[in-house]
Amino acid sequence: MGDDAAPPQRHRLISIIGKFFLTAFIVWTAVVIALFIWDTYETRQFVFNNAKTNALASYNKDVAFREWATMHGGVYVSVDEVTLPNPYLANIRERDIVTPSGKHLTLMNPAYMARQMNEFFAKRGTVFGHITSLKLKNPGNKPDKWEEEALRAFEKGEPERIEVSEIGGKQYLRLMRPMITKEGCLKCHADQGYKVGDIRGGVSVSVALEPYFAEAWTLTTGHAAAHGLVWFLGSLGLLWGHGYARRMGRARDEARDALIDSEERFRQLSEAAFEGVAIHSGGIILDCNTAYAAMMGYEPAEIIGLPVLKTVAPEFHEEIKGRMKQGYGDPFEALAMKKDGTRFWVEAFGKNIVYKGKNARISLIHDLSRRKKAEEALRKNDALLNQTQQISHVGGWEYDVSSGKMHFTEETYRIHEVGPDFDPNDISNNIKFYAPSDQAMIENAFRRALESGDPYDLELQFTGARGTRKWIRTSGQVERIEGKVTRVYGTIMDITGQKAAEYRLEEAKVTAEAAFETARESEEKVTLLLNSVGEAIYGIDLEGNCTFYNQACQRILGYEDGSQLLGKNMHALIHHSWKDGAPYPVKECKIYKAFREGTGTHVDDEVLWRADGTCFAAEYRSFPIRRDGKITGSVITFTDITERKQAEMELVAAREAAEAANRLKSEFLSNMTHELNTPLTSVLGYSRLANERDHDMAAALARIIEILDRADTSGAAWPAEVRLHAKSAIETTQEIAKYDHIVLEQGQRLFSLLNDLMDLSRLESGQMKVEYHTVSTFMLLTTIERYYKDAAMMKGLAFANNAADFRPDDLLFMGDRKWLEKALGNLVQNAIKFSNAGKIQLTALRSGADILFRVSDDGVGIPEHDRKKLFEAFRQLDGTSTRAWGGVGLGLGFARKLVLAMGGDISVQSEAGKGSVFTIAIPYRSVGSSSSSG
Repeated sequence: MGDDAAPPQRHRLISIIGKFFLTAFIVWTAVVIALFIWDTYETRQFVFNNAKTNALASYNKDVAFREWATMHGGVYVSVDEVTLPNPYLANIRERDIVTPSGKHLTLMNPAYMARQMNEFFAKRGTVFGHITSLKLKNPGNKPDKWEEEALRAFEKGEPERIEVSEIGGKQYLRLMRPMITKEGCLKCHADQGYKVGDIRGGVSVSVALEPYFAEAWTLTTGHAAAHGLVWFLGSLGLLWGHGYARRMGRARDEARDALIDSEERFRQLSEAAFEGVAIHSGGIILDCNTAYAAMMGYEPAEIIGLPVLKTVAPEFHEEIKGRMKQGYGDPFEALAMKKDGTRFWVEAFGKNIVYKGKNARISLIHDLSRRKKAEEALRKNDALLNQTQQISHVGGWEYDVSSGKMHFTEETYRIHEVGPDFDPNDISNNIKFYAPSDQAMIENAFRRALESGDPYDLELQFTGARGTRKWIRTSGQVERIEGKVTRVYGTIMDITGQKAAEYRLEEAKVTAEAAFETARESEEKVTLLLNSVGEAIYGIDLEGNCTFYNQACQRILGYEDGSQLLGKNMHALIHHSWKDGAPYPVKECKIYKAFREGTGTHVDDEVLWRADGTCFAAEYRSFPIRRDGKITGSVITFTDITERKQAEMELVAAREAAEAANRLKSEFLSNMTHELNTPLTSVLGYSRLANERDHDMAAALARIIEILDRADTSGAAWPAEVRLHAKSAIETTQEIAKYDHIVLEQGQRLFSLLNDLMDLSRLESGQMKVEYHTVSTFMLLTTIERYYKDAAMMKGLAFANNAADFRPDDLLFMGDRKWLEKALGNLVQNAIKFSNAGKIQLTALRSGADILFRVSDDGVGIPEHDRKKLFEAFRQLDGTSTRAWGGVGLGLGFARKLVLAMGGDISVQSEAGKGSVFTIAIPYRSVGSSSSSG
């Protein structure tokens, strides 16, 4: 019974209920929107406060650093190409000094040190500082417009200025506080008229807000989804409450009508459903929809009253009986049975209900026939795909330039006649499979691909590991990132059979031409010869009309009668369009090139068209036909390479999937190291402070004991117990200092590892670029010695280099000094770690077009079988040797990636128990030569 038949008062009640719930829905929506707006505001405030906190931290760092430098009156450092004497300190008599050993030192005042430090940090991140003034000593510290306004405000008493401003079109949070003149400042600035307590300038910090806005956007979108979900669930609750209230309003007077309406709705829904719906009780079908009856092969009236098990295969009867006893069951698969006995797979779902006053069960049946067929077809396709590569004899390979690793597919291993334990990473070893006459050709082609990105496609003689001689066709393509070759990949195909066929074809062509020259009556012999060849062959005259064909040509093109080919224009018949259906102009046809230019052509990236209108990927060759020295036409051979093209596409898809996994790994590594870096910085800072305080405490206690001892000799009666406790406190403090020092050392080691991990991630993702500057070989060797000589001496090792062979201006070259220092530092650290006696030797020399850096040691050495995995990131030599020295296996792999990025490489010579020699070779770039970052 519909709403129109209801009493008027019930209509009014339903109307009131509807208005109430509509109002509640509007209020609920408004509340959720208001909460979301407030949450968005709070999120932006939270992110802004984070940026402000970072700005204050950077400011405090700059101020503390400057105060430290001021406290010491500046610092004397060596003069080099980065740090030159400060012309604005020329008024200081001792600006430049010379040590007894003849080293030239210059004074860096606090401003000079802070400016150099801020320039360094500005290159590495999104936070940078600036120390400036309205009365400048160095014009290079000139304030910008915003800083100038803040400085004038400080002179009026304003203590701080913080606001959002634009720099270079991007928004930054800018913080600036005044800088008060102290006693130590007058050393450099007294000549400007400053006195202690004057506002001499200000320290500003700028924090790029773009990362924080991105973080706010991420949080806002997440919160929007959460609020949307809450609104949706609340709306569902209101909707359910509205429906429930309406049902309660109708329940008393229309229970029977509601039941009838419900059954009718069920009937309509079940009839409209594509799945089968059946209601059964006691194992007998009480009702069903048309889809269920049709699915089982019955008429609707015919199936009512039948046992439900009559529609189920006998082997599933017991399972069905068990599930019918359950009140609610999960979906399951079973074999259903039609009226004619046909079986088919279905997915069934059952639930116990009350139907017309009795306990019953409703079952929902979904036909799985199509899905099962699709799954079976997919299984067969997978099996076919696995066999295609082996049948087509097409293998794939890939060379990663950054890691220097070569990867083979299974078919490539088979072509080489080697097992999966064969290591393809030795390129020179791979070239040995080719015939001696062809080795230079493949080596030069591969080198050109690496250096200039030139692709290649070669047919070469080849000998497998088991001695089988064959012909192979190998091709290579390159992939570039920012103009630099990062990967070379391609295919290798066993074309021994094809070459044999080509030889036979060439013989057939020669024979055919001779036959045409000598007599027309030899035509039958030529036809017989052509039909004996497995490749498709046809000939055309200068108009492009077919003059002959073989049976393979007729079969592949799908023509029943040869008359459909002879005399027909072959371009218009089989070569008229591109793969996408676009017309292929005859003037661009490469087949015609054979008689237009008198040269043969070879194409493998076009399609030919069959008689039924379908196309297939084809590889064809066209050769000119000459008679009496004149070109009279062309002979064309072709093969269907559809399967080979499919195999190549699958190789590309597999490579892209591997690249996606590598990107995910790099993103995870970058996020992990970034999250650990901040808390570790705090741990190191407090550990360093604790270590310093421990030593101060021990010194103070020692002074107390010294005072007590002096007092004791003067006749004072100091209790022995006091001195005893003081001495015990010194021992305890010294022990704690030792533990704090261990914590600090290990923390610094972990901090260095995290920085290497972060740099490795940035290098792999392309964020780190080579920055070419003038590098002094003398300064580079001296820097490495200064960093690591003490560590070597602590282990009783001698440390030597050949810096004495150079002056500061000798052997200058263009390179990335930071990357070279990091790479050489990793090699020296490894040499120290794995040596217990002897000497660490670092040398540099010019060798042809390269600069060589060698690190040698007298350590444990490296067995030959371990050298192949030596430069793999996160790989260590096996436990019995390397685990005694610790580490995660990152250093050498990271060093090699840095060197490869600079266009060089690392090699090693070693003998177990006798030490190792690592050599870094990078291209020599003269100072002044053009070098790009990348």
